[in-house]
Amino acid sequence: MGAGIRAIVRWATLASLVALITAQGVPFAGTSVASECAIVEKMYDDSNLPLFWTRGSCCIELGNAPSKNMIISCTAEGRITGIELASANLAGSFPSFNSLTQLRYLSLDSNAITGQIPSNAFDGLTFLYHIDIHGNRISGPLPNLSRTPMIELIVYNNFMSGSIDGLIPSTTTLCRLTPENAGLTTCMNIFPSSCGAVPLSCGAPPPPPPPSVVTSGAAAPTPSSIPATSTSAVASDVTSAVPSSIAAPSSTTGSPTLPSLAVTSDTSTTSTTSSPAVASVTGGADAVTAGESQKSAGPSIVAIVGGAKSGMEHVGSGNTKLKGVFT
Repeated sequence: MGAGIRAIVRWATLASLVALITAQGVPFAGTSVASECAIVEKMYDDSNLPLFWTRGSCCIELGNAPSKNMIISCTAEGRITGIELASANLAGSFPSFNSLTQLRYLSLDSNAITGQIPSNAFDGLTFLYHIDIHGNRISGPLPNLSRTPMIELIVYNNFMSGSIDGLIPSTTTLCRLTPENAGLTTCMNIFPSSCGAVPLSCGAPPPPPPPSVVTSGAAAPTPSSIPATSTSAVASDVTSAVPSSIAAPSSTTGSPTLPSLAVTSDTSTTSTTSSPAVASVTGGADAVTAGESQKSAGPSIVAIVGGAKSGMEHVGSGNTKLKGVFT
């Protein structure tokens, strides 16, 4: 055999050996980081499944990603880089992987994982490029993956919902959101075209504002814009607002509405007619009651402000006097 042929055979043998090693993966010979293994081990514990590794020593292969299913790959320092646990009968809730800072590859498809993915499940994972979680029972929104170098995102056959706008980075070249996941929507089409068509939904419009009670373009007053009014000022306004006469009320409308006043008994007044009388007296040493001089069976209203006696008296039918004092 010539030297050239021997060299070719040697290189072919070496290439075959490299391919075989690559296909089978390089066995991990170091020490796993137990705190990282605990995240995966809890998924087995929640599913009442036995571990197929010694607890705390989950690393099986050395490398950036598992070479086959049911493998966990790690760095030489025992940090998890890949999780391939498809069809592993896993149940329970979806864990957060944000403490696995070296994680690159995650495959949990075809299990029975339920509930929502924690919103921070992949925060800070700057190496994560592959997620395959299709065929579970996952609900709720897709977490934010915009800061990952995602290349392959496969989440179909779940029950996910919510807007995907801005959650999937443009680096994603393989994106499978459907079938199922009918609740995933977009409003602004901010997602890679590799994800295919996504239903358009921008949510319900906000309710209209309540109708304004302000007229003529005037601004509605606020408590701070309303000036304080003293009791004496109110009394003065009442005096000026009382008219000199009021038409007799009809049988259907009744007596005019009066302020709420204290009621006292007084037998000094009688009534012989039904027409009302109103008088306004201001000042003086002793206020005059108009109703007593009119002898009216209808309402008599007196607004008296100032003087030694100030108040409002109403002499109505019967011997009843209503008196309200304004000071």
